[in-house]
Amino acid sequence: MVRWLVPDDPTIIGIAIKVFEADFHMSRWREVQSLGDDVLFISSNCSRAKMAFGGHAQYLQGNQIYFLNDSFVHWSHGSPWNKPACGVYDMSSGTIRPISLGARRISTQSKALWFFLPDHAASKRPSFN
Repeated sequence: MVRWLVPDDPTIIGIAIKVFEADFHMSRWREVQSLGDDVLFISSNCSRAKMAFGGHAQYLQGNQIYFLNDSFVHWSHGSPWNKPACGVYDMSSGTIRPISLGARRISTQSKALWFFLPDHAASKRPSFN
């Protein structure tokens, strides 16, 4: 489970992310400090875990969370203002670096999505060396 900590004040820019795993023996959630070689991709409608080694090693670095969140809606002067948050959270350093969405205006009707190749197709990608 991933918990987003978002400030209520729209003037504060930033979020915090905490990761938990199920401890079935103790029937509770336990906070995780490291993902090791795993990478998480999370969004409001699709999440997936991948390993950063093997066919993905040249594209992904372990212990990171890639996130797309288009559901942060803040109210400004009586009307909603969509403020998407897209970035990479590094669990080793506790830092977030943004993913640029470009200069285009983002509609409140648009939803951010991850697209994944089937696992068997990832190893067949051409090399661009």
